[in-house]
Amino acid sequence: DTMRFRRKPAGVVEGPIGEGSLNLLADCEAAASVAGGPFKFTVTSPYMLARTLLDHFYSDFESMIFAIAEVLGQQVKGLPCSCVQIDEANIPGNPGDSEIAARAMNVVLDEVSGSKAVHLCFGNYGGQVIQKGEWKTLIRFLNSLHADHLVLELAHRPPQDLEALKSVDSKLDIGIGVVDVKVN
Repeated sequence: DTMRFRRKPAGVVEGPIGEGSLNLLADCEAAASVAGGPFKFTVTSPYMLARTLLDHFYSDFESMIFAIAEVLGQQVKGLPCSCVQIDEANIPGNPGDSEIAARAMNVVLDEVSGSKAVHLCFGNYGGQVIQKGEWKTLIRFLNSLHADHLVLELAHRPPQDLEALKSVDSKLDIGIGVVDVKVN
């Protein structure tokens, strides 16, 4: 049900989630070596990751998502970048999960020492929109994030979505995506 757009899961969880070979510090240091100045480093949201996995261990989505969030939180501590951005393309189409997604994303965001961003979009799989929804259903979610700024997909969205963003808390800066990657 959570992976309708995929033929197979990205992975199967058969034991406790740990960092395995994940080494965001090494990846961030590699990016820093070629960045030539301040740069943003992105990580995939724990919610988005959890939705791509087949769970044969936790038997509980909440336990699995928070296991992922804890690993990511430890991995983002002290990264040598000016901003850490969490990327999330599933929650816009699944607003019913917004409370658990925000709590898991905040576990990661709370460990970031620099600027904190969250990018949200409605998915892009081969130039196709994956998620259906609207920004007005996500205002409470957006306002609950422990981020400094949001980077939102808006080029491929209806005009009323821009109007809905007036309700985003003023503590959050908003970056409006104006490049439409869903059309050639």
